[in-house]
Amino acid sequence: MGTTDPAELADDGQYGISHVCLSLPSVLDRGGVRTVLTPPMSETEIAALGRRGARGSPIPRPLV
Repeated sequence: MGTTDPAELADDGQYGISHVCLSLPSVLDRGGVRTVLTPPMSETEIAALGRRGARGSPIPRPLV
């Protein structure tokens, strides 16, 4: 069992974009994020999100 809460995560291709962080509803349990929920978005919303992500800073890569 878990709770559903917003969690900021490095996007791994949801909505056709990557290398940005998104706050998405996620099912959390003691081990962390169990499932990331992907709310439906219109083509217009996805295009705007992609433009917004293109202006942001890249996600830093782990050092290890």
